[in-house]
Amino acid sequence: MAVSQTQVDTEKPIDVSQLVRLGQIAANEGDRASAHRLLQQAAMLSPANEQIWQALLQVVDTDDDRYICLHNIVSINPENTQAQQQLKRFQELSAKSEAADQPAKKRKLTLGRLVDGTLWIVEGLVILMLIGLAIVLVVYVFD
Repeated sequence: MAVSQTQVDTEKPIDVSQLVRLGQIAANEGDRASAHRLLQQAAMLSPANEQIWQALLQVVDTDDDRYICLHNIVSINPENTQAQQQLKRFQELSAKSEAADQPAKKRKLTLGRLVDGTLWIVEGLVILMLIGLAIVLVVYVFD
């Protein structure tokens, strides 16, 4: 059964793990567009999840999207040597093509804003988690 035909209970909110599972099913069925859409939604809900970015890396079509996925994977897990190597190769190839292609500078500026936006989301979530932890501690101490 294709993902587009999969029945989803609209009364219950779809959680991240369900989006990832549906995205992986779509990718396995060859429906890269649906897989990309589902995994992108999962990444928006859980931007600090390395596995989501790894799955998304397998279904994106553009170099800009590949770079964003690799950059996020390495940002989340600096110990991921495979992603580090892929990102380094990607950056080396980009540097070579950038020297030969001047319009690439505009693309890089746009890409930088996308990466900054993703990192901003991750930082915002960390701050929210710290605020929540502080509230719990205050309630626990004064209760």
